[in-house]
Amino acid sequence: MNLSAIGHMGWALGVGRRLLAELKRVAAARSGSWGAAVDTSRFHAAYATAEAGLRAARAWANDVWQDVEQSLDQGRSPSTEQDTLIRLVLDHTTSTVYEVGRTVHRWAGSAAIRRGPVDRFLRDLGTGAQHMTSSPVVLQNCGKWLSGARPDARWSFLDLT
Repeated sequence: MNLSAIGHMGWALGVGRRLLAELKRVAAARSGSWGAAVDTSRFHAAYATAEAGLRAARAWANDVWQDVEQSLDQGRSPSTEQDTLIRLVLDHTTSTVYEVGRTVHRWAGSAAIRRGPVDRFLRDLGTGAQHMTSSPVVLQNCGKWLSGARPDARWSFLDLT
């Protein structure tokens, strides 16, 4: 599960970064034209919010994985808390990048619906966000363990048993 999680997380962060780069490119091309939405304060605030969300998700992912790496370096397997946080940060990262995608879709205008990088990455993101590792059940199980409702439970792939 952990190898799948780190791979999926890297994919999501990469898609989010690429979508913001594409939106920046689109904005530069449209800026200064009549009625350009990318010249508004609303666009700038939305872009900044998306950037902050992506960077925060990446920072938390790095924090979780560094903690796991320290355990492995000390010859220990990840704890249940670490396994829970791996699943939670994966869900959070995927959800955050999905929101980045919504922002890009909103502000990229016709670039979001014409064939090209924005369209392709938005389709990939929509598909990847449906992956079973980011299912509502996994998030619910994370909440069960973190809230203390199932303190003695352990992870078996995507289920808390």
